[in-house]
Amino acid sequence: MNQRVFDLVRAALWAGSVLLMGYLIPHASIANAIYNTFLGKTPTTSRWVFFVLGLILSGVLLWMGVRALLQQAVDLDKPDLLGGLITGLIQGTATVLTATLVFTFCRSGEPGTLRHFVFDLLNKKFESQVLFYLFGLFGIFALILMANRSIRAIFFKEFRIYFTTPIAYAVMMLFTLIAGFFFQGAFDIFNQYATLPYQLKMRYAARLNLNDFVFTSFLQTLGTILIFLAPILTMRLISEERKNRTYELLMTAPITSTEIVLGKFLSAFGVLAILISLTFLYPVLVGFVGKGTFEWAPIFSGYLGLLLLAASFAAIGLFSSSLTENQVIAAVVTFGILLLMWIINWAASSLADGPVREIVSYLAITKHLSEFAKGVIEIKDIVFYLSLIVFGNLLAHRMVESQRWR
Repeated sequence: MNQRVFDLVRAALWAGSVLLMGYLIPHASIANAIYNTFLGKTPTTSRWVFFVLGLILSGVLLWMGVRALLQQAVDLDKPDLLGGLITGLIQGTATVLTATLVFTFCRSGEPGTLRHFVFDLLNKKFESQVLFYLFGLFGIFALILMANRSIRAIFFKEFRIYFTTPIAYAVMMLFTLIAGFFFQGAFDIFNQYATLPYQLKMRYAARLNLNDFVFTSFLQTLGTILIFLAPILTMRLISEERKNRTYELLMTAPITSTEIVLGKFLSAFGVLAILISLTFLYPVLVGFVGKGTFEWAPIFSGYLGLLLLAASFAAIGLFSSSLTENQVIAAVVTFGILLLMWIINWAASSLADGPVREIVSYLAITKHLSEFAKGVIEIKDIVFYLSLIVFGNLLAHRMVESQRWR
């Protein structure tokens, strides 16, 4: 049995065990039991400190135990079907248990809180369904990495380069500073309107809530910031290989062009996803301090739209990087494409009503994000982003394939 089949079997069992355990865990109320046992009804600061340290230690020990168990139960040098089944089952179970530990942080699981939706994914509520889509997106991401060793090797190589050079840290610092500035600004404006006299406040009563006044504009602003920062992260993906003359080695390695493109695409998307996830701290803190002051549904859908937007940017940046060995040119090309797709919505507003205006407006890349940020998930918006992702990766694949035969 070869390594490729072993990886496929492991990935399939991992996905199956995650889905099964994800169904059983909410009914077991494990998170509530952990929270109530260690924190009680009136958690103190000292209890919180020990609680957090205990959860971190539990997660570390869990995966150390998984690693030791797999070393004893499976011979990775001689992969077989049973080994793939055991590995996928153990890793899938550990994944769900880790998620359970992580989301135990989120207050008491009362209706309306974040953890209430996380551990009630099967209740058919819109918030829980959107969360399911979010987890599904990360599940597909992990599934692709687990199912193919070559893609996984390229992904970790690129990911390691990002964090062994200053580029990722510089972009993260810049992104969080700008995001924090705009979030603080939106919150200050909301507070100003909230303290207006009653007669003036009634003019804005329909929009005077945290979702419409703060989070919707904040999520749209994050999408705009990514237009400027995504080219910096994607410019080196293939351009650097060609400049350093390692591209020829990559072309002669026993891996396909598809594996090269997917590995590099997933690494860029992974870094962008980390950037976006850092800003999720803002709604979590607001929800912790002021429970019930906003709805979670637009937050979840907005972050789902942001992740799809980031994946589209990564695909476009990968294609631009495959065009040249000059990283600056690759960044400029990516920025030019993204800027054009951003301002095209302004051009659409000047056109007369009709099919042409609808087509031009549909091509505006951030317009679809605004619908996600409002809590509206439509098939046309998802199809738009998925089309960009597939089209960008397909063009990059054709460029890599053409270089292979030169």
